[in-house]
Amino acid sequence: MPGTWRPEQLQRINDVIEKQTIGIDGGTGLPLVRPKNAGAADVLGAELEARVPLGALGLPEATLLANYTRQSAKLKDAATGTRRRLKDHPEDLGNLIARWENRRIGFAASAGLNYVGEAVDETVSPRKVTSPFLQWDASIQQRLGLGISLQASALNLLDEMKVKDDGLRREEERVGRTFYLGLNMEF
Repeated sequence: MPGTWRPEQLQRINDVIEKQTIGIDGGTGLPLVRPKNAGAADVLGAELEARVPLGALGLPEATLLANYTRQSAKLKDAATGTRRRLKDHPEDLGNLIARWENRRIGFAASAGLNYVGEAVDETVSPRKVTSPFLQWDASIQQRLGLGISLQASALNLLDEMKVKDDGLRREEERVGRTFYLGLNMEF
């Protein structure tokens, strides 16, 4: 089973932009939000990835792919000088993808389950928590010849919603389904 392990990768991100609530709209009662420079962030994480060919199960053109990332992203807030988690940044990410590819006819199809873990906004009181989120995606690709292929993808097939809760108010954000159709050219 081929796989990779990438422990403790550290990355510095300068000039992180986050949304800042600056008030409440008098007409709608909704928060007024603007982007702001929050400071520099350090992201430390580890990633585990595996690729399992399914030929032993009689599926020589099929592969199962899995990936899990654990990360910690903290910044020194430019306004307060304190260290905190990046706003709305999950610590856990993962996916599981089943892929079938027939190179002879130039066709590939995949279906995947993507997981985004809990995200926290510590810039508000009480802190706001975005619940873990699962999303089903699918794609197909057909080679047309001469380095050209047609691709179609569908994201969030079950139209799952993101839920944010601060203990006082619960928000449901409809992410929606997204469909892509594209022509890929290799040169």
